[in-house]
Amino acid sequence: MALRTAVVGGGTISGRHLDGLSDCPYTDLVGICDVDADRARSVASEYGIANYTDMQELLDDANLDWVHICTPVATHLDLATMAIEAGVPLHRDLNGPQMETDWTVTAGWQKAF
Repeated sequence: MALRTAVVGGGTISGRHLDGLSDCPYTDLVGICDVDADRARSVASEYGIANYTDMQELLDDANLDWVHICTPVATHLDLATMAIEAGVPLHRDLNGPQMETDWTVTAGWQKAF
């Protein structure tokens, strides 16, 4: 069974995620979400996937098993919180070292328990 996966953010770094996910036999890349509608459509066309401009619509419609957040770090808190609240595991693309205790782990545990 392949994990239904989407990528949020259609910028430079997301290309690496999209390529890897589309080639991976354990994932079914199903969608891209970007606030720029033209970018979302272009990426969706390139990979043969659905496009969204609204993260909540993606979470509501795509029946995801996993989401990759590839947006500027300043947007991660809101987007990750939405994914956690929807019960969708996430991967955040980060540049640089991270603190040992990460807020996404804390938020995930709070949601789970």
